[in-house]
Amino acid sequence: MQRRFSMWWTSILRHRALSEGIAIALVVSIAAIVAGYHMDWTGFQGRTLWDWLYLLGVLAIPIVVGVGTAWISTEQAREAALHGYLDKMADLLLSENLRQSKTNAEVRAVARTRTWTILRLLDPGRRSILFAFLAESDLINIIDLSKANFSGADLSGADLRGADLSAANLSSANLRGANLDGLNLLATNVTMAQLLQAKSLEGTIMPNKSRSS
Repeated sequence: MQRRFSMWWTSILRHRALSEGIAIALVVSIAAIVAGYHMDWTGFQGRTLWDWLYLLGVLAIPIVVGVGTAWISTEQAREAALHGYLDKMADLLLSENLRQSKTNAEVRAVARTRTWTILRLLDPGRRSILFAFLAESDLINIIDLSKANFSGADLSGADLRGADLSAANLSSANLRGANLDGLNLLATNVTMAQLLQAKSLEGTIMPNKSRSS
């Protein structure tokens, strides 16, 4: 039951804009109906329930359609941004030798900036896709992920050893079964409940500056 509620709540948060828009549409519509009922000039006094429901639908539909259109546009923009990021990173890997570059190389700075920027724009589901790309491309230890936003991302079972996640945002991220050995989590936004779901925390620097044994 708790897991179902968690999944439901996560879904609501992912589509928060749409949910808020629909709620606003309903409130505005109901307020308009109530106002109309108390004003003689509206002609709706004494109307039946079906008349009110019809009016509610007429008032709500354009608002819901507008909110839905805005949500679709946002989703399309996020999808385009993710594809653009993946294409650019592939170019850095194949043409700029990102994987073999030195720590202070310009190509790493470009990759880091692009990663930090795109993560702020994406929703949790697409953050999970981006992380999977970094892991499969062996870039977890190459790109500086400190201060990166992985909130809500699915990092379950991930091998994060060697990554710098200090001051990163891992709120609501799924860390179940993840290997966090030796990580620097200083000032990281993560709860102890999340960390206790990890596979291992040996030698990890915890957010409170203590070191896990």
